[in-house]
Amino acid sequence: MDMKLVAVAWARVVTDSGERHELDDVAAEFGVDLGEDDDG
Repeated sequence: MDMKLVAVAWARVVTDSGERHELDDVAAEFGVDLGEDDDG
């Protein structure tokens, strides 16, 4: 078993607050508009 992977997984479990965010909100904070069409 990869101990580094286990350590990362355990750290995520321990620090998870349970709060979830909408993808659109997170993208907007980084200045990304998910509605943009890159084909044109």
